[in-house]
Amino acid sequence: METIGRIICYGSIKAPVNTWYCQKYVGINRLYYIHSGIGGYEHNGKKYPLRSGKLYFIPYTVSFTPFSDVNDPIVHTYMDFELIPPIITGEILSMEANKSNKISSAVSVFHLGGTMSNHTDLSPLLEDPPFWELCKASVVYLVNAITLENKIPKITDKVVTKSLEIMHTRLNEKLTVNDIAGLCYMNPDSFIRRFSRIVGTTPYAYLKNIRLRTARYLKELGMPLSQIASEVGYSDASSLSHALPNQW
Repeated sequence: METIGRIICYGSIKAPVNTWYCQKYVGINRLYYIHSGIGGYEHNGKKYPLRSGKLYFIPYTVSFTPFSDVNDPIVHTYMDFELIPPIITGEILSMEANKSNKISSAVSVFHLGGTMSNHTDLSPLLEDPPFWELCKASVVYLVNAITLENKIPKITDKVVTKSLEIMHTRLNEKLTVNDIAGLCYMNPDSFIRRFSRIVGTTPYAYLKNIRLRTARYLKELGMPLSQIASEVGYSDASSLSHALPNQW
């Protein structure tokens, strides 16, 4: 089953009118529950409505721009988060939130957690670890329900799921693709082919994307570049800047 990795933001608010700003980090997904209001999103050059009482899962592979009505803005609960292993699809997925009692209950937990958060300030939830774990479990449950509803295949390959877990949880260890292949008891070339076929990108590109988004996030928190480099598997700040020249 999927697990929640890094969480960028979480809350329950009234959206800004017209087009609201939505930071889309590399590899970060978004889950919406729409309470009320009029609005929608743009995707692939078309506009679609965001309907009250529905859940929307926006995978990291999808570009979208939400918008809200001036007189009746969208009220929603949202979370931006990393999912391990990722859901690979080019579509935005939706589902009725009252589809079953279990889904309605998970939505209630998801919403309550959002009311206790203030966008990037998760401290009230972190002070109550059991409830925080329940909130994250509700998100995983809802994502699983949405992907099942929309018949989206999941990554079930044990080698690939193990490699993804290693990449996400041991980011500061400066592991190479060959190291990861070895930890998965695979020949590097065979591992690269297997990973690329299932995930849709090479393990090197996927690992670099994780390092990129983590470095950006830590920089926004004000962490010194030298410390960021250590956190994301680079030997020093110069190596990180050289690897990601357009990000600094």
